[in-house]
Amino acid sequence: MPGSPARIRECHPSDAGRIAHLKSMHDRQGEKWLGVFDWQFVDNPGHESSHPIGWVLETPDGEIVGHEMAMPHRFRVFGEQRYVGISVDTFVDPRFQGRGFGKDLFDAYFEGQRGGLVLSTSANQITEYLWKKEGCSPIGDLGVSYQLPY
Repeated sequence: MPGSPARIRECHPSDAGRIAHLKSMHDRQGEKWLGVFDWQFVDNPGHESSHPIGWVLETPDGEIVGHEMAMPHRFRVFGEQRYVGISVDTFVDPRFQGRGFGKDLFDAYFEGQRGGLVLSTSANQITEYLWKKEGCSPIGDLGVSYQLPY
């Protein structure tokens, strides 16, 4: 968003502590999340260095105020191995909500899949709204996984 007080960029392993701090400020179990960050994202055997582990929303002074995390997995689809970063954790600090940053994080996620599969296993009411707004639809009766409209 031009002229906005924050920008979206790829998440790096060095961001883990600042993301955990954001989560802790909003009772989202930041310390617990930090304890699983490496094995869930960085050291995950499905991780490929060419694919981001997520995206962060960062203010000009370096405060992380939002994130979209993509847990790496590999699947075989019709005999072809495909990479997927499953959307497992999306959050925007309430001070920055309502400005389109959630959609911007989702857009970064979709673009970052680079032709891979797009899945979510943690849709809540807010993220479900964003998934549907992007034209995605539930897969089966699970109610938590979404696919793109194409």
